Amino acid sequence: MKVSMFLVVSCALVFASAAGAAYYGPVSGYQPICGLGISYDSYGRGIEDGFKSTLRRAKQLDENCYDLGKQFGAKTRAENNWSFCVSDFDHGMKDGYALSSQSPDGECYSQGYKAGEAALDIDAREGKAAPACQQGYADGVKAWNAGQPASVPGDLIAAHCYQMGYFDASALSAR
Repeated sequence: MKVSMFLVVSCALVFASAAGAAYYGPVSGYQPICGLGISYDSYGRGIEDGFKSTLRRAKQLDENCYDLGKQFGAKTRAENNWSFCVSDFDHGMKDGYALSSQSPDGECYSQGYKAGEAALDIDAREGKAAPACQQGYADGVKAWNAGQPASVPGDLIAAHCYQMGYFDASALSAR
């Protein structure tokens, strides 16, 4: 009996997802399957949409990770003191978008930080980020496509966006 590679990989992904859900619970602050690139950013955008009850879907989206993030964002909002939580979440989003040093302000701040960092990444991919980030992202994609080793710029935002562009280009070329 011949087993296709697609079937083997599909079963492995289902098993890994089920194992992650069993270990981390059905709605968790971190899902290993949503830990990189577009999946991570979809999870972060889902946190924002679930927390704020909004709908700001990215053009490139991992539906499963977005849904997990949305569930977790709504859960975070429901389980915390609303007035303090909203302020902490917004502060975390602002810091995450700026890649400021994360301060230990609790769960709402932490989830806001993830959402803010995801918003920066999504804005870079969609051409809406600051010029330094846009240039860093474009340079990262260009370096990967040219087969050059990563050469990270000195500016924190540009370096983050460069690395993201480099990673995105490598992930897209692997398909």
